[in-house]
Amino acid sequence: MVVELDDTSKVKDLFAGWQETLIYSCVQKVMGKIYVTDPDEPVSAFAYVGCFGFVAGEPNRELLENKPEGFAIITPQNEAWASLIEEVYTNVRKVTRYAIKKDHINHPILGTWGGHCGYSVRPSERGKGYAIEMLRLNVKNAKKRGIEKMLVTCDSDNTASEKTILANSGVFESTINVDGTEMKRYWINVSE
Repeated sequence: MVVELDDTSKVKDLFAGWQETLIYSCVQKVMGKIYVTDPDEPVSAFAYVGCFGFVAGEPNRELLENKPEGFAIITPQNEAWASLIEEVYTNVRKVTRYAIKKDHINHPILGTWGGHCGYSVRPSERGKGYAIEMLRLNVKNAKKRGIEKMLVTCDSDNTASEKTILANSGVFESTINVDGTEMKRYWINVSE
């Protein structure tokens, strides 16, 4: 039986290493929800916020079959999850990427480590330049919206994400600690 998880700290390790603001928002109970089949010792989890879902841990058919109602972009943690998603949702349309734009970061999380945008690339499509292009397009859109500087963050040990930010003229500001995870803060001057 799929249930909403009250003690979200129980799934923090399942999502470890996944650089995604929306997941952190669910784990920290800022927004969104996390669903599991075993609330005492979860081995699988479905983080869900808005129309975005993120599945992690051991692939679990029941979690997918009982997702919240409505359209969802479900991002798999790995290829095993991706295969199960395609099996459960036979009419699924694969997408390689998505990006999120935030007009302002006047929020304690967004202003500290969430930043102006987030992006994710499915594991099988990484290393092909998609993240660099997504961030470039986010910078372009931010300029249209009148944003002068964009905050973009990444985990300190995520060299791929750091290279993405640097490729888009990110300037390092500082390293901060967020719930035991070291994160780097960068600013991109949108007006250049």
